[in-house]
Amino acid sequence: MESDDSETEFGLKRSERCKSIVKDYTSHLEIYASKAWDRVEEIVKSAKVKRHDDESLDDIAEMQKEKRGYEEKDRRRNMNQIRKNHQLLEHSLNDCVRCLTSAKIAKHAVVAVGIHTYLAVVEWDGLDEQHCLIVPTEHACSSIQLDENVWDEMRIWRKGLVAMWREIGDDCLFLEMSRNVAHGAHLVIECVPVPVEIGETAPIYFKKAIMECEEVYADNKKLIEIKDLRRQIPRNFSYFAVDFGLKNGYAHVIENVQSFPSSFAHEIIAGMLDLPPNKWRKKTMQSYSELKAKCDAMKASWEPYDWTKRIDRTSR
Repeated sequence: MESDDSETEFGLKRSERCKSIVKDYTSHLEIYASKAWDRVEEIVKSAKVKRHDDESLDDIAEMQKEKRGYEEKDRRRNMNQIRKNHQLLEHSLNDCVRCLTSAKIAKHAVVAVGIHTYLAVVEWDGLDEQHCLIVPTEHACSSIQLDENVWDEMRIWRKGLVAMWREIGDDCLFLEMSRNVAHGAHLVIECVPVPVEIGETAPIYFKKAIMECEEVYADNKKLIEIKDLRRQIPRNFSYFAVDFGLKNGYAHVIENVQSFPSSFAHEIIAGMLDLPPNKWRKKTMQSYSELKAKCDAMKASWEPYDWTKRIDRTSR
């Protein structure tokens, strides 16, 4: 009987032990399965991320390829434009009638020559017999592109002309039409004597004309009150500028070169002076003898104010 009880007790203990082992194994299996599933999820997630990253990298690579393509097109376009501008400038230099060393300059129209600039009468009938030009000796397309010493020398001409015309009771206007800067036209400053009463009202006429010119909606301010022109307008912009004697005047950035008339200022002045339309609509070129006679008369008037006679040309 005792033996049976011992066997029964042993059987119960073994059964409980087996249950415990099974429970522990099951628990470990569940933990392992849970960890394995977590790992599977991580692998799947990682695969998704990798696939997403690969897709992102592919997209970035494609975008960079497109960007390089656009940059190459822009580079070629810019190079073509630079080449075109160079050809236009070269053509302008070869055919320039304003460069002092050019074979095409009208030397019989030159009144006096400075260091970097010269004074000449206009080759057409002009708005006045003393309608003249201040011109840089070397090629430049606008006042803004000039070196400081050239700009300063042009101011000396202005002061002399103002003094000369003031002596006979006249005022004067200085005009710059840098209308085709990109095409390399040679800069000239037109100098036009006008009666004092016309000079006094000229700012009103020019201000009104500038405010009414070109499109209503423009990218740039229509009327610029000149303080320092060379700092107020970008280097390669086309523009019109007018000064009233030695007083600062107005400037206008030309939005549309094709539609802005080259005779803009001439028409305004002709209207103020009550001149016939042919004075500004079409320039009548003068003969050699007419131009030389006009230049000789201008030389005689300019002689007392001719600062160029004081230049020491032996040291140059």
